[in-house]
Amino acid sequence: MIAAFGDSMVDTMGENLEYLDKSMMARYPTTKFKFYNYGIGSQNVIEANRRFDEPFKFNTRSYPPINQINADVIIISSFAYNPLSPYDLKEYLNNLKELIKKAKDTGAEVYLLAEIAPLKTGFGKGAGGVNWDEEKTKTHVGLIITNLDNAVSLASKTKTPLINAYQKSQIDGKYGNKIYIGTHDGIHPSIEGEVFMAELIAETLKLH
Repeated sequence: MIAAFGDSMVDTMGENLEYLDKSMMARYPTTKFKFYNYGIGSQNVIEANRRFDEPFKFNTRSYPPINQINADVIIISSFAYNPLSPYDLKEYLNNLKELIKKAKDTGAEVYLLAEIAPLKTGFGKGAGGVNWDEEKTKTHVGLIITNLDNAVSLASKTKTPLINAYQKSQIDGKYGNKIYIGTHDGIHPSIEGEVFMAELIAETLKLH
């Protein structure tokens, strides 16, 4: 049983984590997995921390609290794409650390997901995008990168296995590859991006 807990970067992985399901089936054809998507769009890490112990209801999904499903694996999103406002790196890291601890307290194998790197040019642009002005966009992207860099470090500090889509998707040592990001909003993964992350998760998970 595999559960992913996060913001829209998890929510968009499919109602039942279909991309991951396909990648896991390719690697473990004789194993039957059950998947839970605990992703809610636009949530920051403080809001996520508050709902960890609560029943989950979003779109077509309705689940018991994640700490009651006896998951074998819990993937915690970095929540990097929803920086706190006003921005507070220390508060972000404290809450992410607490989330990781809560997940580990369930007895599950816990992984931290550092999502794909954001675009340098075209972030948030598109029919479904936020379409901010250049200055606001640049500031926001900078905060996402700061969060992701620190989430990667936190994984090491908390001895939490890292699914590092962030660094593997960078094309110039910092920003993301546009092939992995959807043109609809310039933020969330494209189909190629979803497949890339699902493959990386399947490759990183160590099943006992």
